[in-house]
Amino acid sequence: LFYCPALKCLQSLLSHPLLTPHISFIPWKVWTLAAHVCCTYEDWLSGDCASAIQDKLPEGGTVLGVILSSDKMNISVMSGNQMAYPLLISLANIALEIRSKISMHMYLLLALLPIPKFLHKDTCI
Repeated sequence: LFYCPALKCLQSLLSHPLLTPHISFIPWKVWTLAAHVCCTYEDWLSGDCASAIQDKLPEGGTVLGVILSSDKMNISVMSGNQMAYPLLISLANIALEIRSKISMHMYLLLALLPIPKFLHKDTCI
């Protein structure tokens, strides 16, 4: 079992020097017409939920959208075919075109949850 504190992961992402121009902390709206009739939702911060949360925060506070993802993966094929679920963390405040690039390493490993193998496959207790 591997675990890294979530706040340390988020602090690491926020302090990344290359991300400074690509992180947004203020919710915005994108309108398709000048009359503000139809709103286009491009990212999490352009949604109504982010604006509603930001309005409830005290002066100087900001919204951080946390993204968690997981998928079953094979850890070792040569030594027993071990499987685990990595839990990855990222920020929705990072621009999508940067966050989706694998080479930018915007998803950090928060936890590695092993899948135990039982000795007895008998389901009776």
